Amino acid sequence: MSNTAILQSPRPWAFSRSELTAGLRRHTGDPSLRILELEEENLPDVRPALGRLRGMRVNCRGITGEYTFELVLKESRQTGTTRAGTTSPGQRETSFYRDLAEQVPVRLPRVFAIDPLANWLVMERLTPGKSPENWGKPDYLLAATQLAVIHDRFWNLGRDLGVYTWLERPLDADFEVNIKVASNAIQKLAEEPGSRLFAFSPELKTLLPKMVRHADVIARALKRAPDTLLHGDYWPGNIHVDGQGRLTVYDWQQVGIGPAVLDLVAYLQTSSWWFDPLPVDPLALIFEYRRNLSEKTGTIWANQEWQAFLDHARMWIFLVNWVDILASTPLPILETQMPLLEKLWIKPLFESANQYLPAD
Repeated sequence: MSNTAILQSPRPWAFSRSELTAGLRRHTGDPSLRILELEEENLPDVRPALGRLRGMRVNCRGITGEYTFELVLKESRQTGTTRAGTTSPGQRETSFYRDLAEQVPVRLPRVFAIDPLANWLVMERLTPGKSPENWGKPDYLLAATQLAVIHDRFWNLGRDLGVYTWLERPLDADFEVNIKVASNAIQKLAEEPGSRLFAFSPELKTLLPKMVRHADVIARALKRAPDTLLHGDYWPGNIHVDGQGRLTVYDWQQVGIGPAVLDLVAYLQTSSWWFDPLPVDPLALIFEYRRNLSEKTGTIWANQEWQAFLDHARMWIFLVNWVDILASTPLPILETQMPLLEKLWIKPLFESANQYLPAD
């Protein structure tokens, strides 16, 4: 099988003509369909992602007529810290669309072709929609409700989802890898002259190693909640809002199994990091999500128990995701963002650690 093909384009493509043709034939139901022309097109407003994105327009003809497809090629590209021993983001996303997407009860991009080796996939290019910067209160509330719908569909089905071995399991199979990455990032911060993060918040130099030592305590507290399917990076940057206000969720590279609160806290924190202040109180989003999830699953939490889940989720997400990011953040950016970092992360982390983690 050819790994590259030039389809009337000055640049090579990751897929072969036959692979793309087969996918378009399945979509149209026309076995005679053939590609007449493929042209690369610019993708405006593309955000940084774990992968290379290229737009294309494909003109085809078959016995059922002529077709024009606006598509996106997403090529896997491992960036940042390599988490050896875990499934690659590209493998997770291609496996998700091949094996699990049909069971997810929300709108997803249509996928036309998938590389068997998980190096690329071809999907529909969504029509221009509302940019994340312009989201209003209804959009955030709808996204919170939709997240509850996803979690309800797979509620307490962690054992069943376990047959999909490519799913990330942050608190179980991937626990040691995640903690190793966090430890390496903390060591990098400690050894670096000026210690980017610690220079602004010296107390973190003590708190972060403590969180690593007691990572099992954080994980055990979170595992008291039922497992469900996690998107892994649910925030406006990965959600398309069309002209009718409908949401489409994409970028499933971190899809996994775990407690639903991890997705909720990631949604709140990442949204606030990029778009603070939000057009809606984060407490209103928590209320909307919690109400919907309780109505759908029948699971009721006491307020104290619910708050404990939120606090432990915040500690876990910062430890295994954000420390690694901040260790590589340029000093000028970190200095500019420090007030927001203090508000969103550092102050709540100290409060949670003092309340829940053992005293050393």
